[in-house]
Amino acid sequence: MSTHSTWLTSTSAHSTWLTSTSVHSTWLTSTSTHSTWLTSTSTHSTWLTSTSTHSTWLTSTSTHSTWLTSSSTYSTWLTSTSSHSTWLTSTSTHSTWLTSTSTHSTWLTSTSTYSTWLTSTSSHSTWLTSTSAHSTWHTSTSTHST
Repeated sequence: MSTHSTWLTSTSAHSTWLTSTSVHSTWLTSTSTHSTWLTSTSTHSTWLTSTSTHSTWLTSTSTHSTWLTSSSTYSTWLTSTSSHSTWLTSTSTHSTWLTSTSTHSTWLTSTSTYSTWLTSTSSHSTWLTSTSAHSTWHTSTSTHST
């Protein structure tokens, strides 16, 4: 981390955080040049992040990028990668990401068996994803998908 970056993590009211990595997993998070990260969960929310068996996570933001992730009111986030999967998320040059879920929404993202995810945005791009009121999202990829 370099050059005026700020990290704020806040949990309140019976929230539970579980982060588990095992068997040669590698986590790399890099932010530089006035980037700001804010993660906030409240009111009985549960976060579970699990990686196992040679998985690699790389998250990189640079040059005035802002990430905001917010979930509230009994929302559940589950992100699971296993068995040599690779995740790469890269944003650069004034990009903004906003993801918001509320009111009993459930997000499940699962990748397994040599799958590869690459998400890249650059040059003043803006992403907004919002779900509310008992919505359910399920994304699953398996078996050598790219």
